[in-house]
Amino acid sequence: MNEEIIERGRIAQAIAENTEFKKLLEDIKMDLFYQFSQTGVMDDEKKEELHKTMAGFNLLVKKINTYIANAKFEHSKATNSGSDT
Repeated sequence: MNEEIIERGRIAQAIAENTEFKKLLEDIKMDLFYQFSQTGVMDDEKKEELHKTMAGFNLLVKKINTYIANAKFEHSKATNSGSDT
């Protein structure tokens, strides 16, 4: 069992469940949507900038979820291999 992966996942889970962090993520999404809604139809540069920002935001959320999933997988591997003895 890789303790480092499990610990990283435990921390990621705590972050993901943190009320203030959830609020922060929601606020960022709302800010990005508002900024997008204020761009002009022909303002491709601003829309591209917002798209990149949203991609970074999504990557952060995805990485947190990946850490959680990897920890669960490591934990299940350890649990399953321990029951074979």
